[in-house]
Amino acid sequence: MPGFGQGPFGAAPFGQTAPTIPPRYALTPIAAKKYDPATKSYEVNVDGQYVGTHPVDQFVVHQCTLLDNSIRSAPSVGNPAQRITHLGSRFEETVRSLLLQRLAPKVSSGELRVHRVLVSKSDGRVLIGVDYTNLVTRSRKKVFGE
Repeated sequence: MPGFGQGPFGAAPFGQTAPTIPPRYALTPIAAKKYDPATKSYEVNVDGQYVGTHPVDQFVVHQCTLLDNSIRSAPSVGNPAQRITHLGSRFEETVRSLLLQRLAPKVSSGELRVHRVLVSKSDGRVLIGVDYTNLVTRSRKKVFGE
C-alpha cells in the first residue's frame, strides 16, 4: 500500500514508524512482589510499579503474615497459627511447629534456613516472627506478623 511505512508493530501511516515506549516507562518483569504486612498490600514505587523481591523472601512473608487459607488458589499459603483459638501452655510450641511445617518445602529444597521462630503473646495478641537466611541470595532477614 503506498503511503504506509513499516514499524515494529506493523504498518504506520504516511511512512512513519510506529511509536515506541520510552525506556523510562518500559515495564521490567519482577520475580515476586514485595508484600508489606503493615499496609496489607504490595509495595508500589513512585512510578506506580510494584516493588520486586526474591520469591523465597515473598514465600516467608506470606507464610508469616497472610491469613491462613485466604488465597483460594493456594490454600497452603498463610499463617496456620491464626486458626488457634486457645492460648494454652503449649501454644508457642504448636505455633512454631505449624510454621516450620509451612516453611518446610523451601528448607528441604535448600533455598531457606530457619534460625528461629519467635512467638510472643500479650493482651490477646500474638506476634510471630521468623529469623531466616535466604540461601539463594545469601541474605539474613527477619519477618514479623500477627
